[in-house]
Amino acid sequence: MIQTIITDCDDTLLREDGTLSAYTVNVINRVQAKGVRVILASGRARASLLPIMKALGLTGPYIACNGSFTADAGTGEVFEALYLPVDDAKRCARFYEDNDMYAQFYIGDLFFYNKKNAYNRYYTRGTGLKGVYAGELSAAINEPIAKLLGIDEPNKITQAYHQAVVCLSGIASVVISRSNFLEMEPVGATKGEALARLARRLGIDPQTTIAFGDGINDMTMIQWAGYGVAVENAREEVRACARYICPPNTQDGVARMIEELVLKEGTHD
Repeated sequence: MIQTIITDCDDTLLREDGTLSAYTVNVINRVQAKGVRVILASGRARASLLPIMKALGLTGPYIACNGSFTADAGTGEVFEALYLPVDDAKRCARFYEDNDMYAQFYIGDLFFYNKKNAYNRYYTRGTGLKGVYAGELSAAINEPIAKLLGIDEPNKITQAYHQAVVCLSGIASVVISRSNFLEMEPVGATKGEALARLARRLGIDPQTTIAFGDGINDMTMIQWAGYGVAVENAREEVRACARYICPPNTQDGVARMIEELVLKEGTHD
């Protein structure tokens, strides 16, 4: 019987415009009333994730920054916060600079970006976070960083990803979180590793857990969970690693799968 639900947000739980449907909110409320724990696991920073949790009525644990940060929304307790040391963060920033990419890093509830263009405006609209122009990021970073994000065309992101995985091996965890997002976090900061550590803390059994996602950064948690689900709009490699495929985010696929597997009576094989 499923006791815990873990889900990504963007392109998974959220619709294309970044909003939650009334149907999805209703299903999440009903499943919580049934005693099932719901945990959001997102690449988003804490400040842009908490409003989504509030809209869903979630007051428990969550995973932010692709696993760099885990905390409890109700008590405010921080379970874990991982950071890239300054020298490693600067090296990651130089990778973006060498590839002439728009990039940003995060401190608190702010993001600091290197280029004044459509990408920083797009990110602010999508997350509600305030951005600060910092110029050359490798020069601006002077404290440990939880996450860096580069935004570019999907083809360039894919090419840069394969380069970064090699040249930043052992320095950073490199993932594509959306087709145009290339992220870098501390080693050990993946959703799957963060979920495993959170599970040990809270007594979550992977065999009674269902996890939903769409991106490369979701693969580790989909593989960790006994019920790993990719939305239909997920990348091909994500669908290949999942046990189940649910309808796309445009059709409230996560909520429909939860209603079918958790809310309806029956046996879950």
